[in-house]
Amino acid sequence: MAEIIPINQTRRFTLVDAQGLLPVVRRVTERAVKRYRQTRSKLETMSKTPEQRALIEEQLHGIMVEWSEALLRLGCESRGLWIVDFDCGDGYYCWKFPEEEVAFYHPYDSGFAGRIPVEVMSEENLEETQH
Repeated sequence: MAEIIPINQTRRFTLVDAQGLLPVVRRVTERAVKRYRQTRSKLETMSKTPEQRALIEEQLHGIMVEWSEALLRLGCESRGLWIVDFDCGDGYYCWKFPEEEVAFYHPYDSGFAGRIPVEVMSEENLEETQH
């Protein structure tokens, strides 16, 4: 039987939860990336009037908003272009398209630049509990 995914709810994710939801997040993101790239190529390859450029830029913004809203319905958060955070209670498990798995973590007070591999985070947690 298929798992029911709650939508429009604040969620706390374990790493297993985040990995389990990743196929859905990946599909949503892949579709948005494809639409974004197709729309952006129009902007880059054709000469445009300022009005046409503004319309295409508005379409690009709309794609990003739709993607972000879809992630929110799944309980995730978008933190930048194709970056998804899964709240784990003391920070975020972090994924960036096209990574294969959710393999990074960062505390609430640091962003994408502060992310560390989950294995390192697990080792640090083990060391803290042993002292």
